[in-house]
Amino acid sequence: MDAKKLRTRTLGLLAVVVILSLLISGYTALETGSTTGAETGPAVALRAASGERIMFKEQNGPAGQRGSREGREVPQLMLRRNGALTDPIERTLTVEVTGISVPPPGVTVTLHVETQHRDPDPPEAASPSAEIPRIVRRIPVWQERQWIANESPGTLVDATAIFTRTFTETVSSGTETIATPTDYFRYDVTVSTAEASNPNGAASFHLSQDHAFLMENQHIAQLPEVLEATEGAAPDELIVYYLDMVPFRKNELDPETWLPRGAVPAYVSGELVPRMVEAFRVQSDAWGFPWYSAWTSYRRGDDAERLSVALSDGRTWFHGKAPQKAHSAISIRVAGGDNDLYDTLTDGLLNSFHHELFHNLQRSIQRNEGSQGPLAGAGGVWAFFSEGTSVLASSVGQPDLQFRWSRAYVSRANGYLGRGDRQVDDLNTSYTTMSPYRSAIYWRFLYEQCGRTEDGDIDPSAGMDVIHRALTVLYAGDVVDSSTSTDLVGATPEIMDRALANSPCPFDTHAESLTAFARAIYALGLEDGQPEAAASPGRWGFHDPHNVYRDPPVTTIAQSGTDTRHTGEIPSSFGIDLIEVTFDPAVNGQSMALELHTVPGAAAGFAVQAWTADAAMRAPDSSASAPEDAQVILTTRQLGGKLTHVIPTVDTISPSKLSLIVTRIDANERLDLVGEYTIILRSPGLDPLLTERGSP
Repeated sequence: MDAKKLRTRTLGLLAVVVILSLLISGYTALETGSTTGAETGPAVALRAASGERIMFKEQNGPAGQRGSREGREVPQLMLRRNGALTDPIERTLTVEVTGISVPPPGVTVTLHVETQHRDPDPPEAASPSAEIPRIVRRIPVWQERQWIANESPGTLVDATAIFTRTFTETVSSGTETIATPTDYFRYDVTVSTAEASNPNGAASFHLSQDHAFLMENQHIAQLPEVLEATEGAAPDELIVYYLDMVPFRKNELDPETWLPRGAVPAYVSGELVPRMVEAFRVQSDAWGFPWYSAWTSYRRGDDAERLSVALSDGRTWFHGKAPQKAHSAISIRVAGGDNDLYDTLTDGLLNSFHHELFHNLQRSIQRNEGSQGPLAGAGGVWAFFSEGTSVLASSVGQPDLQFRWSRAYVSRANGYLGRGDRQVDDLNTSYTTMSPYRSAIYWRFLYEQCGRTEDGDIDPSAGMDVIHRALTVLYAGDVVDSSTSTDLVGATPEIMDRALANSPCPFDTHAESLTAFARAIYALGLEDGQPEAAASPGRWGFHDPHNVYRDPPVTTIAQSGTDTRHTGEIPSSFGIDLIEVTFDPAVNGQSMALELHTVPGAAAGFAVQAWTADAAMRAPDSSASAPEDAQVILTTRQLGGKLTHVIPTVDTISPSKLSLIVTRIDANERLDLVGEYTIILRSPGLDPLLTERGSP
């Protein structure tokens, strides 16, 4: 089929779609006499002169939200590109009203077009004559009447009225001339039997449509040359779609944070886009993530090789589903939400952009490795990797901003830690049920430990290298096919073993990373109130310049000179229990045996670390790579058993407690849903042979 025939056929089909959608939307005939026009009444069709159309859907939110789930295509106009008016063909719209019955002497056809959103600017002082406060008004942009005369004695059937408008920089809105708004637009068409000299006659038909067409702005920026696996693999342009009628507000309840509609274009082009371009450079070059030629945009058509961003109100379908916050397409909500957690609107939007941009780098790796489907894989279970590392990306991209209360990374990390209450933390929650966003604390730990330089700083390229490795192993499919498998827990150890092998990290296996992670989690409680330790945690702690991590939950048991037994349960693989043992002064200077017992035949395996307070708070510049008293002293992967370690001398003076960090290191939570272990502290009177053996 040649191009001309294809275009003609497409326009015909689109006209049918528009007409059907108008009829389905509930247009009603308002009879004023015996003559009501054609059998089905008039119909309205809209066409962009450019022929551009875009999908619109009413259903954006939860299943219970009102509105049709079906989409319809609407004309798409482009008013401004990079602040300048586009060619007239891109901003010209035709509204055609057909099927009009015209009794003598004629009818008046009136078109009224107004913005779908209401005026986002704060209300001005209302004049006494103002009937409706400005804040609730839509902005009218086009009002026009046409008189269709009928000088014959009978009724004319199937008459047509055609309205055409090329939008310019300004429009007449009421008594004002204002900058032309960009938005979705609705229309009202009235067919009146009144004469042209008396346009207020009774209406015979009234037709209206919400979200009838879209007229928007674009900003296109050249992206810098960055790391590429092959020449031309990286996107060359960033394209940002936005509407100035969509409220740009850091806090929807605080007018002081509202950006005036007229300031939106300059804000997007002058502040927001340059920051996005720099974020693109940082994630690619500074973090060492090359783009692969297999990457394509989530948006189809001309955007396939562009990095595209839609700035949305979070409620209306705009270049895809409206996001509650943001999603990987990339769509970002510009009104309220999490933006209020940041000092500026731009900081809030950049948090979302870093997160969603990293999803695109994940997509680049995934497609290059030959994997398809959602990044989170079958059933979304692999979001532990995809979402957790994207939360990490914001913390690395905004290294100071994210280490404040309630910011994206800290809120997720503290959600994992809970509030010191065993019932609300995630230290023992299965990876399969834990919020994947909270896994960011583990990924942040890897980033810091693997990227730590000799002077204590973090090299982002080295730190993010292990993240790149893990994503590559996941999507390569050698360990697991993430598009079909839901065995997150079973496959994670091998994925991480491969990612950590021969890496610059201070551990080589997943199990070793877990025990180090558990030790760092415990240290958060010890560092509380000591900013010098928190700011410079050394090789085994967390970067915490503002002391924002919550204290982890700790169980306390007392050893008073008799055998002390503690039975615990870690039902989930990779879970952590933190225990502090306090000693009665009577046992000072005596020896003690620490025993770990597991259930015979059980599938759970544990690592136990014993840590004294002085070792926990050892100065960061200590020459030891890890405190000697904090090494793993008991490890079992047996199907049940007992291991024993001797503490030669108990010091109840300084320090007066022993810290025990129990980590479940097996991946067998499906086989052992309890994960029971028992720790026994045996008092003096030890078996001499045991004393001679020492630790196993």
